Amino acid sequence: MKDIFDAEKRYENTLLEAKNFLNKKLKKPNGSSLNKERIDYLLSKNAECPICGIELEGANHNTEHIVPLTIGGKNILENKIQMCVICNYSRNQVMQALFPRPPLHKYYPEKWIDMKQFILWCELSIDEKELAADLIPSIHAKFMGYRTGGAEFPIQAKNSFGRESTWKVGDEPNYSFNQLLNNKKPISTSTNSKTSRSLALRFFDKIFGYEPNKENIPTQRTSIDDVKPMASTGMKRTTSIKQAINYPLKKLPDGVNKEAFIHAITELISYDEVSSNIIGNRIRKMQEDTGCDEVGTRPFLQNYGFSKSFGLVNAIKSCFGDQILIEGDGSCQRIRIIFPIVSGLNTKGKGLALPKDPEDFAKVLSQYCINQNKFELYSDVHDFFSEMMSKRKTNSTMTKLCLLLLPGNIEGPWREIDWKTAIKIEKASDLAMMIWEQSLERETDEEGNNINFLNKYFEQVIKHLNEEE
Repeated sequence: MKDIFDAEKRYENTLLEAKNFLNKKLKKPNGSSLNKERIDYLLSKNAECPICGIELEGANHNTEHIVPLTIGGKNILENKIQMCVICNYSRNQVMQALFPRPPLHKYYPEKWIDMKQFILWCELSIDEKELAADLIPSIHAKFMGYRTGGAEFPIQAKNSFGRESTWKVGDEPNYSFNQLLNNKKPISTSTNSKTSRSLALRFFDKIFGYEPNKENIPTQRTSIDDVKPMASTGMKRTTSIKQAINYPLKKLPDGVNKEAFIHAITELISYDEVSSNIIGNRIRKMQEDTGCDEVGTRPFLQNYGFSKSFGLVNAIKSCFGDQILIEGDGSCQRIRIIFPIVSGLNTKGKGLALPKDPEDFAKVLSQYCINQNKFELYSDVHDFFSEMMSKRKTNSTMTKLCLLLLPGNIEGPWREIDWKTAIKIEKASDLAMMIWEQSLERETDEEGNNINFLNKYFEQVIKHLNEEE
């Protein structure tokens, strides 16, 4: 299996069954666990969780329906596997994060692409662990964020059983990922998850004796974490700032149409964070849709003047330079175009004075909404923001919020404004939409260039917030 198209072909029947289930608004079937004989046999063999490798014992495990019944999965042995409750719980958290309000047929067909990716991840995460991380990185990152806070599993399964249809009582552990060779890399779990390890999972860890790897996992990310609480409110918040990796660049060959290549890649990935495989898949789909004679990254590169052997990632590095962010390596590699600095939009000078990176502004708005009920005065909010942004950007953001959230005319010294009267915001994405609309009204760029970037900026802000929510 090489790409997402192969995965769709392999699990074609599962996808068709899910479509039929959602389209006909069928009722979720009743689920059932393994029978006592099979469970007792697993425990007698000291079986381990196939996902994280901890031993199954007592009540620290249950039966997982690999494709959830609520999205068209079947209550059959082929769709069942025994795993620890923490991994089971984390998989369920992923589904709740993506599709929070059942029944799921109300998300169909508008969100079928997201549903399809989730179903494929459910299958691949059992059958092809490394490909689950490689082909569907955003969902895998979300799972690892819930499960371990983004860290790699410290141990690997070596005594696990696979799908329930593949073994019977008396068989030896048969999971295909048992006893990985020493020279084989562990399962890819490099993530960019914004989801912290939940209290519930830490509680499960304590009960069932699982200790996540506490070592610092190597990363190309610089972060500011655990900012000291504000004295007046006792609040705590975190933010992170990404930095581009300083990769050595290959010399750009003569005859390369750099501007056209940059435009093509930007159109393919926008400012999303994707793997090189995802970019390759999008290139292939674009070529098929436009009727190209040859498909794949090599003919794509040749079309812009690169040699066959130059390589897609090398071409991106060479053309984008320090405007590209690349994290990880191999199958874990993540690529994102850094949002450009636009005069009047995200610079220190005149204009809207937004943070440089849309993701950073998303974090600011998210933290505000989490803590909004604890603010008493304007000064509390101002001091809160000042630990995450420069003075200029803090003042600009405060002006935006005052105009949007405070009723009536503002009188008296600003720092003494009663913030308890501010309108409460249910979701950070709603606040982002309000600031977006406000910014569009204030934008006076006659040529429309800033309007274009402004829209792209807030599209990314809301995308990051929706992923978080």
